Amino acid sequence: MPAWWSPELAVPQTAEVISASRDKIVWRARDTNADGIRDFFIREASAAGYTVTVIMKSQGAIYDLLFLKGQDVHALNITLGSDTTIPTGSRVGIFHLKVSGASNVELDLPLRYRLDITPGSEVSIGTSIPSPQCRECENFINIHIAPFMGAGVYDSKPGIYLIDLQVIPGGHPDRDDYRWAQNCVVVVKDAFGGTFDCRGLQNIADQTKTIDVSGAWRQ
Repeated sequence: MPAWWSPELAVPQTAEVISASRDKIVWRARDTNADGIRDFFIREASAAGYTVTVIMKSQGAIYDLLFLKGQDVHALNITLGSDTTIPTGSRVGIFHLKVSGASNVELDLPLRYRLDITPGSEVSIGTSIPSPQCRECENFINIHIAPFMGAGVYDSKPGIYLIDLQVIPGGHPDRDDYRWAQNCVVVVKDAFGGTFDCRGLQNIADQTKTIDVSGAWRQ
């Protein structure tokens, strides 16, 4: 078991490690009850004080679980095979989001997966986590930068870079979607984290509503 996987997140006895690396571990469980394995991890994580987010991709077959406690964040994918279930754990990161204006929110969100901060034509930095406000509500943020040159300071002033920011601060996508920041500065410190400060995002359904957003991410 790699040292980065929290010993508090015990795995079912039927599971055996089939591969492990710096950022990922894969088990094979000779058990085709994906729901039972999901529930096992939820119980273990909850008992250890983690906040657990469950994202169902295919009922009874594919689930993503996110475990958050303080700055400790793990992701787990559970995929049902023909005669086994494959849980895949990875270490991800945390996204701190602060929103003020028409909506006021400040919270830590787990990243869904590790961000690929490789210089190139573009990069997307963010996460999407279900919100308890309603069935389709979510905490969503996506910072899209093009072109992306790696670590550095990016701003939305006319010139070299284009920053496209979208935020849904815990609400419904049809009524709580904010875009078109009036100004935006993103600092990519390194491959592991950065900060952002963006002002004057407008609600696409009601442009009289605006928000300012800021925060940081670390993986």
